[in-house]
Amino acid sequence: MESVLFFSLFGNYSPVDNSILDENLKNDS
Repeated sequence: MESVLFFSLFGNYSPVDNSILDENLKNDS
């Protein structure tokens, strides 16, 4: 859960990385 929050905050700073992280989150689910 903490990782998700961290990635969410990181995504706000890096919109490009956010897309990659979002894809990883979908795969992880």
